[in-house]
Amino acid sequence: MLAYMLDLSKKMSSSSLWSKHSMVKSMLLVHENVDISRFSKVMAFLMKMLVGYEPKKAKTLTRDDVNRFLKEASGKEYLLAKVVAMLGTAGSCRREELYNISLDDVQDTSSQLVMTIPISKTHQKRVLQ
Repeated sequence: MLAYMLDLSKKMSSSSLWSKHSMVKSMLLVHENVDISRFSKVMAFLMKMLVGYEPKKAKTLTRDDVNRFLKEASGKEYLLAKVVAMLGTAGSCRREELYNISLDDVQDTSSQLVMTIPISKTHQKRVLQ
């Protein structure tokens, strides 16, 4: 197992090695009833690979980025993306909440749109008006 991880370390980052280790550990535990988490040299090697490793930070959109997109992007081409961006920011919606919204969750009262977010991380139904 150590030789396998050493070989992988030449072409993978340490976070990818941990991921691969986790996959192999699960597979061996289920199919062969072997628990590789007890292999101390493998664990020591993986820990050593983490020293000095800095994960890549995902870029985040700033308020100015969102405003610029809403103002400058073509409504013909990006209408759906604009609506989702407005709903997401105005309603403080998570990605999965936006994904789970259906047309049945949107009601058109003549004066406003009322949107119900049925499934949320907090398991509480929310209504946006």
